[in-house]
Amino acid sequence: MSEAAAIAAHDEAVAAHQRMDSRGMERAATRLLRVAEGLDGPRAAFYGVLGHHFLGTIAVVRADAAGVRMAADAAEALLPSIPENLRRELLPNQDRLRRDAARLGGRPAEARGGAATSLRRLLGLPPGPPGEEASPALLRMCLPDPSALDEVARVDLAQLLVFDLARGASVRGLSGETVAWLDAAEPLLPTLPMEVGIRLLSLWYELHCAEAGRRSAPDEAHRALEAALRILRGIGAPPALVEEFGSLMRDAGEVQLAMWAGNLPAAKAAARRIVASRHFRAGKAHCTEFLRAIAADDDNEAGRILAGVRLRPDSPTLNDNRLLGAMERLRAGDEEAGVAVLIGILADGLLDEDRDLAFDVPAILAHLLLDLAASGDPAATLAPAALLKAAARGHEAIRLDITRHARHRLEGMGDDWVRDCYALLRDLLVAQGRIGEAIRVDALLEQEEAAVPRPADGALAAMAARRVPFTAREEAFWSQVAATAGLVRHGRIAATPSQWLRGLGTLAQLGGAADAAAERRLEDDDDWDGGPGEAQLGYLVHRDHLLVRLRAGDQVVVCEVRLGAPDALAACVYGLERAVRAPDRGHLDATRRAWDLLVAPVADALDDPSITTVVVEGTGLIPRIPFAALHDGRAPLVRRCATALHGARRLRPGHSAMRGGRPLAASLTVSNAPGMPPLLQAATDGAVVEAAARARGWEVLSRADGQATGAALAEALRRGPAILHLSSHFEADPAEMGRSAFVLGGGERVRLEEFARHDLSPIDLALLMGCETLSRQDAGGGIGLDAALLRLGVNSVLGSLWSIEDEVAGFVLERFLEGHLGAGLGRAEALRQAQLALLDAGDGRLDHPHFWAPYVVSGDWR
Repeated sequence: MSEAAAIAAHDEAVAAHQRMDSRGMERAATRLLRVAEGLDGPRAAFYGVLGHHFLGTIAVVRADAAGVRMAADAAEALLPSIPENLRRELLPNQDRLRRDAARLGGRPAEARGGAATSLRRLLGLPPGPPGEEASPALLRMCLPDPSALDEVARVDLAQLLVFDLARGASVRGLSGETVAWLDAAEPLLPTLPMEVGIRLLSLWYELHCAEAGRRSAPDEAHRALEAALRILRGIGAPPALVEEFGSLMRDAGEVQLAMWAGNLPAAKAAARRIVASRHFRAGKAHCTEFLRAIAADDDNEAGRILAGVRLRPDSPTLNDNRLLGAMERLRAGDEEAGVAVLIGILADGLLDEDRDLAFDVPAILAHLLLDLAASGDPAATLAPAALLKAAARGHEAIRLDITRHARHRLEGMGDDWVRDCYALLRDLLVAQGRIGEAIRVDALLEQEEAAVPRPADGALAAMAARRVPFTAREEAFWSQVAATAGLVRHGRIAATPSQWLRGLGTLAQLGGAADAAAERRLEDDDDWDGGPGEAQLGYLVHRDHLLVRLRAGDQVVVCEVRLGAPDALAACVYGLERAVRAPDRGHLDATRRAWDLLVAPVADALDDPSITTVVVEGTGLIPRIPFAALHDGRAPLVRRCATALHGARRLRPGHSAMRGGRPLAASLTVSNAPGMPPLLQAATDGAVVEAAARARGWEVLSRADGQATGAALAEALRRGPAILHLSSHFEADPAEMGRSAFVLGGGERVRLEEFARHDLSPIDLALLMGCETLSRQDAGGGIGLDAALLRLGVNSVLGSLWSIEDEVAGFVLERFLEGHLGAGLGRAEALRQAQLALLDAGDGRLDHPHFWAPYVVSGDWR
């Protein structure tokens, strides 16, 4: 291994850290440790410490106290082997990990003691007395001149003062101490490198502004902003950045100050400027609940939030502090005090007002109950599963609500804590035998891990509960959680907080057998609205086995398939793709192996001749599989029935785009894009779509080549077409869906962000006739363009899994439209008839799956 490989892995981990990609950071850190093992002497130790520090940082984000401690211990063992000049650069991070390990491990006094030790070291003071905690008095003993410190020491001291000490004091409500730490950091900030300085300066100003708002001292916030701008100029920031930073921070400060003062017009004016800026993100900072109300033009909600800030101590910021206080007490082992805070939050009804609490509180309760549960007792998982469902419902409401102001954003919403809770809920449902529900939760988890745009229709917020449905027992249990919390808090139930917590497990089991039928109905019915002849085929992939679930009519079959090796499914899928994507390769062995693994376990139930359509659900590698091409030894599945991919699952009971008014069909075709092979069939495809629409009296918007631009696409989307047809080159980026692009006239690239700027709910059918428009990540996961468009409101998508032949694509499109719009066939069946027409062409030239199998209907298959 070379040192260059270690440097590359280190740089990748740094880049992942900067974009808050914890998984990418973990992969890079693990690779860095492997490379370090191949080096020798001090170099091996140096890069090993860096790798462990990255892993420790990830553990801090995940609130994993044991992981932080293990990383710190592993790094500590390597530090003596590193030369003094390099070791000095690593000590600040090592000290920080030690403090974080103490804080997360429920030892706050030890964490503050570690901060005192670090502060004395940086100030050049002798060790303090045992148990000493950091206090502003230490600074008064020896506040250094920044010019007397080197850059490493300045950065470390500034980070300690702002990130650790000032922020920690603010969370504990120590206003005076917070300001003291911020004042001490101010002389250091102009001496820092620009990247570090800007990051610290943002938090420095935010904390100043929060303290000014609490004390109704707007002059303090204004002085802090002027100081921040002066510091920003001092570190060499370009004038444009200074102006942009100042405008954003000034507006954010005005929102907070106006909210505390109850000045609705001033708060609204500042909030609207933030919402309109490209910096607006959904998060906790700057009273985001108020910003959401402003973005939604909901003056009543905005006024209610303002009244809450003035009249009671339950502002969003203080709600967060209550939750942080509960978590700190629980980590310290004080269950009574921690649960008592959670009971207070529930009894005050704050989960209905603060949707972040609506996720965090039930999720924390679920983890506490699981820690108490007897191992191997399925009944003990009922309450945790119900609580995690309640948490997921709260989170889905956040996801849907945010679209009212940020529907063009592609950032992932969740964090590792959210994803871990979804994964835990999925696993609990599997343990209870509720496989259908587990498959649906797994789909939500996959979307949470991807940069999935949120649905454009803000009215869909009411559908959040439908995405994670309760059984009747779970509904009753969840209502009793809040009700009994209120009774305990007001002394009407003689129970301690710990007794109340333990009682939740028993409460969830009441009427267990009686509700079994209701759970089965939910498991069977959910939001599946399959009719006669339609079957649902779902997959849940584990490391060493595969759960296959087939539902056809009243029959539900669940099978467990052992994979033999962890990569068995991947080997099968990749082998299948190699066989079907190349027309000169044999495909029967690969398609038969895939059938044996994926379909044969439920083949007896699937042999029912009344089944005409199979709708596939699954995550990871499953959507990459051309199920129509899977072969049972006699014929491919397409000979037996139609297939479709349910994608992101429809978010509304029915689609209304085709009802009322005069529907619009929009078609954009590009035959010749600069630097790309010509698409001779594109113009013909446009004519086919136009003719099919006009034959039914539809309005048509058609643009070709130089006129098929991004502006033309935006015009079409604004008008709300029932059918959107794109026939052009498509540049698929398997690593990141958001970077995939359609190549329009003049070579203009139009990415998913452009679609996400519009309400796509009028689109009943998107015809994406380009290569690989439904492709997924090569790593075996991630969502495709179809799932993203379905999340944005599109009802169904016709696209391709791999590169398609120009003339064949035109034939498939024409036959598909004849079957669907002309003969009234469902979308899946219309595609099947087009595929069979290719197979039965006569000369056998097109019967290889390469030609007919890449096409898939995703979403509404009817």
